[in-house]
Parts: sequence; structure tokens; C-alpha cells
Amino acid sequence: MEIKREIFWNIPNLLKFLFYLFSFISFLIFLYGIYLHFKFWNEGRGNFKIDFKKGFKNLIKYGILQIKVLDEKFSGIMHLFIYSGFLILFLGTFILTIQERITEPFFKIHFLKNFPFLLFEFIMDFAALLLIIGVIIAIVRRYFIKPKRITYEFDFYLILWLLFFIGITGVITESFRIIGEKTPLPFFSFLGFLFSLFFKNLDLYLIKKLHLILWIIHAFLSLFLISYIPYSSFSHIIFSLLNLFFQETEKNYIEKIDFEKEEFFGVNSLKDFKKKEIVGIDACIKCGRCEDVCPANEAKTPLSPKRVILNLKKLYKDKGIFIIDNLIKVDEIMSCTTCLNCFYKCPIFVPIVDIIIDLRRYLSLSLGKLPKTLSDILRNIERYGNPYGETSERFLKFKDFLNFADENKEYDFILWIGCVSAFEPRAQRVVKSFINLLNKLKLNYCVIKEEKCTGDIARRIGNEYLFQNLAFENINNLKKYKFKRILTLCPHCYHVFKNEYKEFGFDKEVIHHTQFLEELILSGKIKLKKSDFDFVYHDPCYLGRYNKIFDSPRKIIKYMGNLKETERNRENSFCCGGGGGNMWFEAISERKINDIRFYQLLKISKNIVTSCPYCLLMFDAVLKLKEDEKINLKDICEYVEEFSI
Repeated sequence: MEIKREIFWNIPNLLKFLFYLFSFISFLIFLYGIYLHFKFWNEGRGNFKIDFKKGFKNLIKYGILQIKVLDEKFSGIMHLFIYSGFLILFLGTFILTIQERITEPFFKIHFLKNFPFLLFEFIMDFAALLLIIGVIIAIVRRYFIKPKRITYEFDFYLILWLLFFIGITGVITESFRIIGEKTPLPFFSFLGFLFSLFFKNLDLYLIKKLHLILWIIHAFLSLFLISYIPYSSFSHIIFSLLNLFFQETEKNYIEKIDFEKEEFFGVNSLKDFKKKEIVGIDACIKCGRCEDVCPANEAKTPLSPKRVILNLKKLYKDKGIFIIDNLIKVDEIMSCTTCLNCFYKCPIFVPIVDIIIDLRRYLSLSLGKLPKTLSDILRNIERYGNPYGETSERFLKFKDFLNFADENKEYDFILWIGCVSAFEPRAQRVVKSFINLLNKLKLNYCVIKEEKCTGDIARRIGNEYLFQNLAFENINNLKKYKFKRILTLCPHCYHVFKNEYKEFGFDKEVIHHTQFLEELILSGKIKLKKSDFDFVYHDPCYLGRYNKIFDSPRKIIKYMGNLKETERNRENSFCCGGGGGNMWFEAISERKINDIRFYQLLKISKNIVTSCPYCLLMFDAVLKLKEDEKINLKDICEYVEEFSI
């Protein structure tokens, strides 16, 4: 005997016809909604650059397997249950339609029978269970737990209740079919079978009536949901997948402007965005994870990365509106530290930092409307080659210690001091400490007198033109000398040389001083004494999150004592507040970002280790107010010098 079931059991032919008719109408409404979104994306400039290998990899890793969603266990599992349950049920319904409308009438093939049928029934019930549990968790979360970061809109609640009732009506309808049809081996449909136990004593006539009513309700709700998807927040189940296909997920650099070819310098309207940026905006699922990790949001500045994207979503309905001062204020745009945590915490990699940089580019290059302090910084860089406007010799404070470059000699590395380390008194002490180590070991290095700002500040403030001029000038100056690699004290300089000067012809190896110190220790050139001190290390954004250098500084610290970690460490490190021009621009805030981070570190240990002059200065500003002599705040090379044998 074959084990199978009738697909449209107890459903009159007229109702079957109406179901397929309304399914077709629902599908047309769905397609029109998708078309409206494609039309929205097409307002942007350029074309989609498709890398099929990367695209499919991202689609599987982050879309199908939900890797980033599961970074947060509770909400991640909830989302996984809803997503996988809905997807499996949708595919299962599609398979049933294929059998009922194509394979059986035309090819006389009924493939859902015997073991495939039993397996199919089990999988469908399991998917329904996942969906119902996931939706119940989501309902409890939204009605009772109420996380602050979540968007509370009627649209979300409507979707949740639709999914809940679709799941419940589907299972109960199945339970009536199991009783009425006398489905063989019904326990494979374990959820429907469980419900059928409650109704098994009902009259068959009543069972059929209840089955028909519930089937109609279930079908109506399902078709309504399908047609509603492109017009609702639930559309992210489609557009997030497309965004993952087109978006870069390992991005740690800013795309350059080709001033000879491009007409758009920054963005202030929908047509200024690249198409893939619009897809990212459209795909945002409003989960608020970006807001949760944003240091500017934590400090209560005007910036919320989530609110920026949600405001940009309004362009879908009003395509002609100008963004700056209408949808997003200047203070919001300038409060971003470009720490990149929002991008890496986003489950679908919405390019929030890129969008903010593009808005800054419009402010700087098209409007000339930057805050005065930042305009002054750019003017100083342009005139004097540094943000401080210093006309004195860049290396005046430690020129007696340095080996200056000679075009006729060859060097193992060029030491790039950087603006902050050259002109800030506290950072100058780090330079002297590092040079003492280099000279003591008699290493073959030099410093070039032509050194200027790498342009990191200019690029992140939005003046791409100044950045590119500095890039070409610095690269041309370096070409005069023979050397193997660049050694930097600043993660910002390191990042620019390693990742952003490539587009302008720079191809030398770049190394940060934490990596270099580790090399010297491992080779035995530096020996350290071990203490019982507890150290806490702060991961700079541009060294850690941007360039994945987490282990070198930690290994060095373990040679000197005990490493203790803050809750926010490595990839999830909390920003010092100095990046993105914020060393010089003071955003309106309830509390300073550097103050928040300093006390996170101090809670763990009074021996604080940094590896970035920005971070050192931001924390030193807090320490000066505290006046606690027991707190040791030093760059890692200062500790290495102190603990050297």
C-alpha cells in the first residue's frame, strides 16, 4: 500500500480554482512591489559590480547560514527559527504546487509518497514548530522585554501576528486532515498529530467543516502575507540577501573619487548614491545592533547610525528631497568616529560608515559647510602639512636621536613618526622611548625630513581632494629612498599606507610598531622581565577592527605580566573617540566617549596599555582630570623599554 495524502483533501474544485486565481493575483502584487524597489535602486549612479564568487559566498555564509545574526544568541536564535521555519514552509508549499499542478496531471508522477512523503511531513511540521516558537519569542520580546534599540512600529506587530496565525492555522488544519483522511503513520506529522488528539472524538462532518473554514483562513492569510512582503519591513528577507550578494563584507577602506571621471563629490540626494549603497539602505532590518555598539550613540551625541539609515529610507517615498539639514543634520554626520563597529555588527553589512563619509564629502567638497574647527584643521594640513598648523621643524623635539634618510644608502625600514606623535608632547615621549630602543639595538632605519600628514584626517573629514594630493606627495617623496618597509607608530598611518595608498601606486610592506616589537622579542633582540602586574589593553579601532592586529600586543604584554581583558575587547573594542576627525571636533554629548572607555579600562586594571597616539591622548585627557598617580597609562613601547633587561 502506498503511503501518501491528497493535497487538496476536502477542498471543492471552485475553491481550488479561486485559490490559484488569488495566488496569481497575490504573486503579481508581490512582483510589482519588487519592481518598485528595483526602480528605487536604479535612481542611484553607476552599475552593480558583481563578483559572483564573493557574492555567493556571502549569500551562503551570512544569508542562508545566518552567521552574523547568531552573534547575539537570544535574538539570533529567535530570528533563525522564524527565518528557517518560514523559508522551509514556503518551499514545501511550492513543492506541493509543483506536484499538484505539473508532475501529477502531466507526467502522472506522484513523488510525495512512501518515505519521501513521511520525511516531507516531518520536515514541514518541524518548520512550523520553529516558526511558531520563534514568533512567540519575538512577541514576548517586543511586548514585555522591550529592548531600547528595536523599532516599534505597527508594521512589525502585524507581520508577527500574521506569521503566528499562519503557523497555528496550518497546524490545526493539518490535524483535521489527519483525522478526516485517516492519514497513515500520522505521528510523522508530529505537530498536527499532537493537535489531532484533542479533536479525535469530534463528528466527521464537523471535522470537515472546521477543516474547510481553517483552510480558507490559512490560505487567505498566507496569500495576503506574500503580497504584502515587498511593502513591509518583512521585505528584508529578500533585500538583505541581495545586499549580501552585492556588498563587500571584509571592507576596511574608503573608495577613492576619480576626479577626472566622476561628477559626484559626496551625496546629498538619492541620485548621488551608488546603486549598491541604496540597496544597503533599503535592506536595513532596523534591528539596532549598530546603535548598540556605536560609541557616539553611547555618549548621547546627535548620531545614531540606525536613525541615519532609517531617515535615508524616507527617500523611497520622497526621491527628490535633499538629505543634509532635512533628513540628517550636520552634527549627526560629524559625530561619527569611523570606528567601523556598526558595519561589522550589522547582520547584512549595511555600509553605514561609507555613507557617512560620502555625506561628509558633500559637506566638505560641494558645500564647504564643515564646522569651523575642522575647516581650520584642513587648512593647516594644506598649508603646513600637519593638522596643528606648526611651522617649526617636525622633528625638532627629537632630531638629535633620529637617523635622517640619505638617498645614497639603503635601509631596512623607514620610521614614519606621524603628526600626532610629532607635535603632541605626551605622544613625543612615546617617540623618544621607541627611538631609544631602535638606537640601542643599532637597527638600520631612517626618517625622511619630507614627512607630511598621510591625509587620514582629511579623507575621513571628507576632503578627498586634499587626501589624494598628500598621497601622491608622500609616495613620490618615499620613492627617492631605498628601503624595504615602512614602520609606523600610529594605526591611522599604518592603515593608510597598507590599505589606501595602494590605489595610488604604493606597494611597500607596512608594519606597526606592536608587530615590530613582537619580532624583536621573538628574535631575542629584546628580553623582558616578567612581573606580577595586571595589565589591561585597549584595542585601537584602526589597528584591531580595521586591520585584525589583535595578538601581537597581547603576546608582548604576557611577556611583562598578566593580561586582563575588558568586556569590550578585540573586534568589539569600544572606540577612544578620537577617530574620524573627532580628536579636533568636539561633538555635543552628555558624556565624552574617551571618558566612557577610560573607565571601562580602569575598572579592570590601573596599568593601561595603548598602541595608538590618538588613544593615548584621548585617555590622557581624562587622566589629567583624575590626578591619580597610581594609574599607569602608557604606550606599549614605553612599557617594553621599562621592562627590558
